[in-house]
Amino acid sequence: MLNFSHFPPPHSGREMAKVIYCFFGRMGIKQKKISLTLDNASPNDKMQDYLKEKLLLHNNGLVSGGEFFHIQSCAHILNLIVQKGLEVADLAINKIRENIKYVKGLEVGGIHTKMGLRLDVITGWNSNFLMLESALVYRCAFCCLAFDDKSYSSCPTNEEWEIRQKMCDFLRLFFQITELVFGASYATSNLYFMQSQVGKSHLDTYLEEANLSNKYHPNLDVLQYWKDNEARFPDLSLLACDILSIQITIVAFESTFSIGSRVLNKYRTKLLANNMQALICTKNWLVGFDVQGK
Repeated sequence: MLNFSHFPPPHSGREMAKVIYCFFGRMGIKQKKISLTLDNASPNDKMQDYLKEKLLLHNNGLVSGGEFFHIQSCAHILNLIVQKGLEVADLAINKIRENIKYVKGLEVGGIHTKMGLRLDVITGWNSNFLMLESALVYRCAFCCLAFDDKSYSSCPTNEEWEIRQKMCDFLRLFFQITELVFGASYATSNLYFMQSQVGKSHLDTYLEEANLSNKYHPNLDVLQYWKDNEARFPDLSLLACDILSIQITIVAFESTFSIGSRVLNKYRTKLLANNMQALICTKNWLVGFDVQGK
């Protein structure tokens, strides 16, 4: 983190672009920018348009003509995809939620597990997945309760259980990807592989080598691979460092505002903007931020 500054209204795209461009100038990095990772808020779209135009006009252009300048937050995109898909499953998820509320705390037989039933947070789809997963473990217990408890009449049918199993399988992949993204303080594009065009001779040499199988390299660090092979592929290594270090999520930076609310509180409402920036940035430089809130 290089900056955490006070930004008075108006919060328009043009004004944000001016502030960011001035900051680039103060830090001497106008000609070192490759990308800007943002969510899809409309002011951000306008801001990056203005900023991109300014950088292209006054700083000898951008890498690849600015093709990689505006990067959408991977975590935000995943959230939008899953939320849209869950709109059609709202009734099914709500039924599971109500069933868990009914049986939670009761002693039911049929299943011996330490997993436990979990209730979700309605605004978080990842907790929807965890709730469905725990409910499926207790499927037999729900059926036993429906047989013994006359007042329990909302147990899902076998067909409904199968639908919920498919929903859980669908969400599991997105959950695993989200865990990967949220598990890194500053997730970059080396978490997945981006393809790009490079010089022919280096490319031919690189492509002639055998592929690195995930089976034998399950924990492959792509950036470390290119660092180790810098002498063999100098141009490709430089390109890889530029492209694979692009931020793919703004999770770590969004967490800054949570930290900021604890620094600027009701007991320190008159804290100067420069002092606020110093406190936030210094903490990040020294110990980083815990994006999972642990």
